[in-house]
Amino acid sequence: MQESEPHLIVVGAGISGLTTAWRLQEKAKAAALPVRITILEQAEAVGGKLLTENVEGYTIEHGPDVFLAKKPWALTLCRDLGLEDELQPTNPNLKGSYIQQNGKLHPLPPGFSGVVPTELGPLLKTPLLSWAGKVRLAFERFIRARRSTDDEPLGAFVRRRIGRNAYERLVHPLLSGIYGGDIDEISLQATFPQFHELEREHGSLIRGIRRQRQQKAITGPAFVTLKGGLAALPHRLVEVLDADLKTGTSATRIERFPADTGRANWTVHTKDGSELSADAVVLSGPAWHSAEVVRSANEQLAGVLEEIPYNSSLILTLAFKKEDVSHPLDGYGYLIPAIEGKPIRAVTWSSSKILGRAPADGVLIRLFFGRSPEDPWLDASESDLLAAARDELSYMLGIDTKPVFYRVRRWLRAQPAYTMGHPDRLRRIDEVLQDLPGLHLCGSAYRGVGIPDCIHLAEQTASAVFEYLSASNTARS
Repeated sequence: MQESEPHLIVVGAGISGLTTAWRLQEKAKAAALPVRITILEQAEAVGGKLLTENVEGYTIEHGPDVFLAKKPWALTLCRDLGLEDELQPTNPNLKGSYIQQNGKLHPLPPGFSGVVPTELGPLLKTPLLSWAGKVRLAFERFIRARRSTDDEPLGAFVRRRIGRNAYERLVHPLLSGIYGGDIDEISLQATFPQFHELEREHGSLIRGIRRQRQQKAITGPAFVTLKGGLAALPHRLVEVLDADLKTGTSATRIERFPADTGRANWTVHTKDGSELSADAVVLSGPAWHSAEVVRSANEQLAGVLEEIPYNSSLILTLAFKKEDVSHPLDGYGYLIPAIEGKPIRAVTWSSSKILGRAPADGVLIRLFFGRSPEDPWLDASESDLLAAARDELSYMLGIDTKPVFYRVRRWLRAQPAYTMGHPDRLRRIDEVLQDLPGLHLCGSAYRGVGIPDCIHLAEQTASAVFEYLSASNTARS
């Protein structure tokens, strides 16, 4: 027989799963609704890609190192968890990042948001663009808006508005770091729907962005982190959660039972042969793993989830003695456009970007490999990775010594790509879930890849689970 208190099982103890569990716990306490929560995590540690390592005074982020501040959900969660004093902006004394071109580093022009420039003056002066590219960019305000309301590949949209030269030299390096893979396969509606609206409303992206900024002043830092590393966020969630956390436990499949059978709606099977009954289940991991888990319960849902592609990346972190680094590292790092023909796509000067990430006599640098899912550098040996890194750092920064130590982190099938058709996939997922009461999905695969977006969706998921369990509890009583 079903136990008296509703039971939620969360599959995945990354930031999405843990936030869902905690926000549900808080709602249930406020409503005096007794809820039992179990969290299953196949890894031995929690946090997913929020993974921090502290070594000899160095703070190493193996995944994201900052989050966007203008989206409020991550900041709010940190404050609600008592982490407000740990919030730290990126180094305010530095002006930004660089772009590599023909063996030289050029500053990323001020007023460039990543897709749309807000100041034409700096762009007309930068050596990163050809004169033809500058003229084409300045001509953006005269480019007619696209009449069709159909979706458009992100890369095609940007080239159509600001030209190929600005796209290849400025936009593509920034976007590939966020979404990976081929930007010409990424859906505009799934990633930057606001730009489509700006084009239709103002006829020009530059004009539209300027008017928006005039109406709403932007204050405060653009990016924020936590002093001890972003892993402090999932670790604090674990501390405040009253849940049964099972690490090293992988969910393999779920079964659904009709509500009139006198038992819980769902059974979750684990790799060790256990069977756990639940009134509701939240799958917060990668879409491809969720597809494997739900296949026996609903083949249609599994099929749609499998349509969401994933990219991979590799992060090589190097620690040096400051005396061995002659370059001032006076910025956050630099991006390497694909047209430069190098295996490394970005270099972050972590100890410059975030104060306190290295001891006073140390320097911490991260290098990012992986330009496509088939990139051979994703499987390269550590010796080959180190050789490529030493070549790059010697050539660009004059660093010719061996690192004090290094770390390699391979993130395989870890970066969801919102390719063309993604909004339709979300619609089909929502339709199927209507016929699967008690089953919920959240995570980076659906409505935003950034930390704030994942937290926002997790909080929406917690609200939906709470409403479902509250209704179920009322019906039973």
